Amino acid sequence: MTYRSTAALLLCLTLGAAAGAQEPIITMTPPEGDADRALATADLAALERLAIEALEPADQALLAAYAARVRGDLAASDAQALLCSDLARRDIPRLYEREAKCRSLFAGNALIRGDAVEWVRRFKSALTAIEDHAREQAHSAFPGKFIANARVGLPGLWSLPTLANVPPVYRMGAGRKTLERVPYQAQGRSDASVPRGPFSVRATANGVEADFVFDTGAPIGLVGGTLAARLGLDQGEGGSGVVQMDLHLQGKSVKARLATLDRLQIGAFEARHSTILISTDPEMPNVIGLNLMRNMGPLRLSETELELGASASCDERFLLATDTVGLKQFVIAPVDVSGSAVMAHIDTGQPALLFQFDQPRIAPWEAEFQGVTVNGQHGHVSNGPRTSRYGTLHNVGAGVLAGSDLFLDIGASHLCFEPLRGS
Repeated sequence: MTYRSTAALLLCLTLGAAAGAQEPIITMTPPEGDADRALATADLAALERLAIEALEPADQALLAAYAARVRGDLAASDAQALLCSDLARRDIPRLYEREAKCRSLFAGNALIRGDAVEWVRRFKSALTAIEDHAREQAHSAFPGKFIANARVGLPGLWSLPTLANVPPVYRMGAGRKTLERVPYQAQGRSDASVPRGPFSVRATANGVEADFVFDTGAPIGLVGGTLAARLGLDQGEGGSGVVQMDLHLQGKSVKARLATLDRLQIGAFEARHSTILISTDPEMPNVIGLNLMRNMGPLRLSETELELGASASCDERFLLATDTVGLKQFVIAPVDVSGSAVMAHIDTGQPALLFQFDQPRIAPWEAEFQGVTVNGQHGHVSNGPRTSRYGTLHNVGAGVLAGSDLFLDIGASHLCFEPLRGS
């Protein structure tokens, strides 16, 4: 399952304004460059090529920060983003766009780590150094349009949440290290007694047990409407932190707000004060996303269970495709599709073996005749048009677990497919 946010929290680089006089906010609007497109698709080779061609030191630092994030080295990405910011601040009239972009990337790294409190703090301070210059440009370009002390912001900045100023705490305790996979929303089991649907487990949120999709395709965890009502978190869709999310699993758009969940227990793993999305839609599932998985340590998913604290069996690394501020995250790894090596989005929140984008849609009865192998496992492929510029053209889902186990350590950027245990 993937989320597509229509809250425009992407970096903006040119000035734009809504209709009307004396607006209180100057919103900066983004042109997209080659580096942004490479970040969105985890194209490390393109970023390295652009870095060789870059002449401006601030651009070189920004490209290095992008490449480090794609590799999953957030500490190096932070360092390069701050270097970029330092270089850009020496000549704000010429390099204000780089300053805004570097600071937004720096903020996004905090969200990817799972620290939304720090993300909000960094994001709100992202434009401090360029506010005066942006006002001068806006007043010159649009005389009388903005009030003298108009605030400078990025699109959607109003929707940043007001969170309790308590950083998240993650710990692995002495509880259960192996969790049974459960059927998704009572879809039952296959003839081989394998749970149907996206990979799901039982977890406890604020003392209430419920099913959660364990979803490598979701950047942030989600509490659906039914559980939100039981927890008293269904406070409507107004206020700060509301973003429009498109949850592809359900095929419809829903509104969700960012909030702090006091306690989430997933077997032996406990998260306190973690940030999650809350939906009031009762059809929306509960989701364990990458912000939680990054802090869970090494994991192993098989067709029937989730193992916490798993022993590492490989050192292969995945790449991370993202937007600048971290609201979109895609785990990208190499797979073999019918004898061809491709980079694919690994998405345990969708149940199929393989979904291919930018292909003609086919009817379900036709899919029965379109066989495919993924890492040697035979199955069927689903096709459809691409709806987002992020990620890759191939989406490998939980169906791959019928032929291989999946070792995953999000924090260390490790992922590999293993032979089925006992085979």
